[in-house]
Amino acid sequence: MPESAERDDRIFGLFPKFVPYLRRAPLEKAIGVLKAANREALLEILAEIPDEWEVDSTLRINTADFLVERAKFLEDTLIGRLEEEHPTPFGIVEREEEDEQNG
Repeated sequence: MPESAERDDRIFGLFPKFVPYLRRAPLEKAIGVLKAANREALLEILAEIPDEWEVDSTLRINTADFLVERAKFLEDTLIGRLEEEHPTPFGIVEREEEDEQNG
């Protein structure tokens, strides 16, 4: 088990049929979006949760903190983990894209 949920190194939602479609550029773009997530913006979003859902301020703050920490962890580890777990598809796609760019 990971030391904390934020540092869970499993890759969620990467089903086997998705692996051939891995591309570095879109992943790097997604990581850029994660990097842009900040606590204040997340708290503003979480403040919009309807009162009927009974989400108190402590849970909203903890959720924002979790998301910020998870984003930092993924920023530092996601591409490396994908390369480790799926070196062939990830590597082949990158080489094919480089070949196309270099003519």
